[in-house]
Amino acid sequence: MGISEPRGRRTLYIAGFLLTSILLSLLVEQVFGRFIDLRPDAVGTRLQGWGLAAPALYVALMVLAIVVTPIP
Repeated sequence: MGISEPRGRRTLYIAGFLLTSILLSLLVEQVFGRFIDLRPDAVGTRLQGWGLAAPALYVALMVLAIVVTPIP
């Protein structure tokens, strides 16, 4: 028994991946939060400045957030 079993290693890898993903997400949010106001009303105001391209930009940002962020 122990960690050398394939099932135990897989569990350890998954736990490590999840912990790393959460920490990376928090770090990225803190870094971007310092430079870009991430409050929903501020994001809405910024998007309104893009005029007719705002809906396409919003969809592109949502797709990027889901694809890039480990935990959406």
